[in-house]
Amino acid sequence: MIKDTYRVEIINNYSFLARIIEFLKKGFDQSDLYAYKLLDHLLTMNPNSLLQPFGYALFEEDQLIGALLTAHQGNYINNNGKAVSVINLSDWFVSEKSRGIPALIHAKKFIELTKESIITAYTFGEASFKIYERLGFKKMKVLMYRKYKPKFRKLIFHKTIVIKEISNSQIDKRLLPLEKINHLPNIFNFSIKLENNNTIYFSGVKKRVKIKAIYLKSFYILWSSDYYALYKEFDNVHKYLYFNYGCISLFYYVPSFLINKYNLDSKNFREVPFMYKSNFNIDYISPIGSELSLGQF
Repeated sequence: MIKDTYRVEIINNYSFLARIIEFLKKGFDQSDLYAYKLLDHLLTMNPNSLLQPFGYALFEEDQLIGALLTAHQGNYINNNGKAVSVINLSDWFVSEKSRGIPALIHAKKFIELTKESIITAYTFGEASFKIYERLGFKKMKVLMYRKYKPKFRKLIFHKTIVIKEISNSQIDKRLLPLEKINHLPNIFNFSIKLENNNTIYFSGVKKRVKIKAIYLKSFYILWSSDYYALYKEFDNVHKYLYFNYGCISLFYYVPSFLINKYNLDSKNFREVPFMYKSNFNIDYISPIGSELSLGQF
């Protein structure tokens, strides 16, 4: 039988993980920096790989033909107060000749082995999206708000607010989207003191993004303690990141309910293909702690 030809192995030791990352680096034609950041990310997020495996490898007899990596993104606290592990699926690659039934076997086995957890996926391509949608994954209710250059004119009559970079430990952990998010080396954290003296927080990464054939230094906001308050201060934040970090473009992931709740202009919003699998009714889980937290390769 075809199923007997293929097997899925759990990646739960360092030497196996190193082999898998090298396989993925070649498969995606990526750099040594990609491999280093991926290894560092998984070792940070999954300190106990026996309880939180690094991923799942697909073999055809003794030949490695596929791999997917999983990082422990944090814990989701359900309505009963129970902590449910959130696993981020990233970097799924299957050799070109095995992208039919073998890839489906790989995906189904992974889901079977992680059925007690919530699974998130933020970087699926079109083919992967369709496969996992058939296997019960749902789209998150999320949009990206973006501006490619700062709008300084809007700030002429706007009262100055105080923005500063802070450490991860300075954020009130009760405000974070998940419990037990580990320290992330590539993440920048900020606080904003608003006009009403309230303080909000946001976190994100710097990247270079190709826009009209030019690579621009950009910033991606992955999480905010108050999505609407940060939206209202978007131009102030954009100005701050431009002058202090050289970030020309600014991208911001937000729950899609903001548009209808606050009657926002949809002009600068677009949908993003974030997905999840869970028995809980969840609209959105921030990508903080996911592979999007790695920053620039």
